[in-house]
Amino acid sequence: MPSERSTPAAAVTATRSTGVPPEVFDPEALERRRFERDRSQAVTVLLTLVAPLAAFGVTDAVLAGGDRRLIAIAWTLRAAAIGALAYAGLLLHRAPTRARFERILFTVLVAGVALSVVTHFGRPRDSLLVTRFELLCVVGYYVALPLRTLLQAVPAFALSAVSVALVLFWHTNVPGTEILSQVVCFALANVLGVLIARRRRAADAEEDAAWRAVTFAH
Repeated sequence: MPSERSTPAAAVTATRSTGVPPEVFDPEALERRRFERDRSQAVTVLLTLVAPLAAFGVTDAVLAGGDRRLIAIAWTLRAAAIGALAYAGLLLHRAPTRARFERILFTVLVAGVALSVVTHFGRPRDSLLVTRFELLCVVGYYVALPLRTLLQAVPAFALSAVSVALVLFWHTNVPGTEILSQVVCFALANVLGVLIARRRRAADAEEDAAWRAVTFAH
C-alpha cells in the first residue's frame, strides 16, 4: 500500500504506480514550459519566412529588367534582410526570459513594418502584390507569434494603416472595389486577430486557475 505524502502548497504531486519518482507540477514550471513552447514557435515562424523572402528574389530580377546592377542591389538588400531574420531567430532561441523574448520579437515586428513600407517604393505602383503579403503578415502577428495582445496589435495596426494608406494615396489604377476589399480584409484581420489573442490569454488564465484549484484541493 503506497505511503501517504503531504503535497506542498505551491505544487501538485502526480503519484505514479510504475515506480518512477512522482512528477511535481508548480506554477513556475508550468510557465517555463509555456515559455519554451512559445519561444520555439516564434523561432520556427521566423525561419519559415526565410523561404518566401528568398523566393521573392525572382521578382526582383524580373522587375530589374535584366539590369545586373539593379539585380545586385536588390539581392544584396534581400540577403541582408534574410540574414537579419536568421539572426533574430538566433537571439530568440537564446532569450533566457519571456521579457527578453518579447522585446526582441516586438522589435523584429516593428522593423518588419518599416521594411514593408520601403518595399512598396521598389515595386510598380499599379501592383498590390506587397499589400497582399502584408495582409498575411497581419494575420500571422496574431495567430503564429505568441506575444501579449498589445504587443501583437501595435505592429499589426501600424502595418494595416500604412498598407491601406499606400493603396489609397500611392498605388495607381486601383479599382474602387479593390480598395474596399483591402480595407475590409485588413479590418477583419485585426478584429479577428484581437479576439483570438484575447481568447488565447483567457485559456492560459483558465489553465492557471485549474492548476491552482488542484493544488488547493490537495
